[in-house]
Amino acid sequence: MLKITFYGEIGSRLGSERLMELASPVTTVGDLRQALANDDEAAASLLRPTIRAAVDNCVVRDDAEVRDGQEVCFFSIVSGG
Repeated sequence: MLKITFYGEIGSRLGSERLMELASPVTTVGDLRQALANDDEAAASLLRPTIRAAVDNCVVRDDAEVRDGQEVCFFSIVSGG
């Protein structure tokens, strides 16, 4: 099971947190983005290049592997505050 958290504008659209069973075709952050976008039209915003990801609090690229038990966060590189 993955814990997925969303921050900023993404969190406003998708909610702050989801739990997701890791399906076999989802092995990378990029796969996860695409799976979320396929399941939820609002999650298509995760495919924008301005949305970054972190796995277990480390910023990663889309080719980073994801495994059960990890936390994946999505956030915008541009935020107010």
